[in-house]
Amino acid sequence: MDLSYSAEYEAFRAEVRAFLEVHRNQAPGHGGNGLTWQKLLIENGYAARTIPREYGGYGAEPDILKSRIIAEEFARAQLSPGLGGQGISMLVP
Repeated sequence: MDLSYSAEYEAFRAEVRAFLEVHRNQAPGHGGNGLTWQKLLIENGYAARTIPREYGGYGAEPDILKSRIIAEEFARAQLSPGLGGQGISMLVP
């Protein structure tokens, strides 16, 4: 059984890594503030990913592998994944 990511997902991983490299200085603890960081993450689909745009989210279709890749890359870069918890991750869906 091949459990490796497809080329589509590896391209998405590269996109996330590039975003984090370019915007690292805007993250909380690296010169930026939490509100600006959260807005940037939502605008680029790395937070509030499946929440419709009309409700303040990004509006993407659910994709558990992309969500996992986002989490992995933010952890690897040791950068804040933005606000989560009950308000965004649990109550909105």
